[in-house]
Amino acid sequence: MAVSSIHIAACLVIGVAVCLFFPVFPAAAARCYPSSLSYIRGRVTCESPIWSPALCARGNVIHMAGHRVVNKEGNCPRCVSTEHGYRAPGKYLFAYAIEEAMKYSAIMFGVRRDGFKFGYTGSYVGATADGWAYYAHSGKKYHAGNAEDYAVPAKGGDVISMLLDLDVGTLSFFRNGNNLGVAHSLPEASTFFPCVSLRERGHSVQTLSIQADCVALPRPVSGPLWRGQSLAVPFPHSLSFFRSQLNLVVPVWSPSMCAPGNTLDLDGRRIVKTEEGTNGCCVSTERGYQFSGKYLAMFAIDDSKRRSRISLGVRTRNFKYCSQSAVLGSTADGWAYQLHNGKTLHGGQEIKYAAPAKSGDVIGMLLDLDVGTLSFLRNGKMMGIAYWLPANAEFFPCVTLQEHGQSVLTLDIEEAESTASPETSMSQFTAHQM
Repeated sequence: MAVSSIHIAACLVIGVAVCLFFPVFPAAAARCYPSSLSYIRGRVTCESPIWSPALCARGNVIHMAGHRVVNKEGNCPRCVSTEHGYRAPGKYLFAYAIEEAMKYSAIMFGVRRDGFKFGYTGSYVGATADGWAYYAHSGKKYHAGNAEDYAVPAKGGDVISMLLDLDVGTLSFFRNGNNLGVAHSLPEASTFFPCVSLRERGHSVQTLSIQADCVALPRPVSGPLWRGQSLAVPFPHSLSFFRSQLNLVVPVWSPSMCAPGNTLDLDGRRIVKTEEGTNGCCVSTERGYQFSGKYLAMFAIDDSKRRSRISLGVRTRNFKYCSQSAVLGSTADGWAYQLHNGKTLHGGQEIKYAAPAKSGDVIGMLLDLDVGTLSFLRNGKMMGIAYWLPANAEFFPCVTLQEHGQSVLTLDIEEAESTASPETSMSQFTAHQM
């Protein structure tokens, strides 16, 4: 039977209209693993959530075997979620493509607990105490119906990744591979379910597979790299008689403990404040130290900027931070040395301690849990005891940056090969020479 040109034209028009209204990524869409997380690749489980038809609000339609959801009615937020949940321990990475954001990008990505019930009436992940979300339209984060500043907005064509780190209890987001920082601290002993809310008719989101054997090329971070001759410094001569008792550690900053406004580089060994303004942006390690042992770490002040408002020290688990401005030592759960004035800061109280520091200086941190003290070194010279620490607490290295462009680099510590003076040895590694 012959097919008329009118029928062919009609089919083409309908096909074009469908494609325009529901643009799709390739059927087997996949995303390369983010380069910013490459150094913790072996500890991250890559997931590709499948939306459940039994957990899909009226007005949403699921396609592609549960990997794509489209809002076909609009007028109010409409949720979809997975049946599969996640509990501690573990680190789980998800990636979503915003296929169509329409005019306002009113799409929310996040997680929920069982207590978040939704139907056809307007409700969104983050509207209750059982939901935590990132809002693509404004870049804000939502929890219990409260919106707080968090990061940049997203639009159609962007890929939003979500790192659910239940080892440390945080939820972070990425936009096109760039870590936006910690959005939420999550409650313990809970099961979390990926959840998405779409508001406008035509909104569509596709779940992507993450290729474990494909790592995206890293993007350069603004700001100068360490200008010293090496990523290592010699062991301080002032502690040479103490060497056999010391554990030399190289703290690696965790992407799940990195506040918005900071960017990690060099496989977690360099932290840069890429956000404008003077808000305190913290980063910490996942690994803590407790009970006993002597631990020595070294940090290069890659760039302190004009006012050197950088704080180095330790925190306990109770020191929580995310998108709010936070400075290490501003609470009773942090102990810090402040570079700009040489003072210590704990519980919000400053005490005169030692000389200030600046770009090019190498700051050592001696955490001695055998005697319960925290001391600092500057360019190889001991500055003395800064704090007596509480017994039995677990301590985590932590840094706060407060000026745009500031950067700190974690250094290896090499065994000294000579008996040169500390000043001579350390001068080889300072960034600025007289």
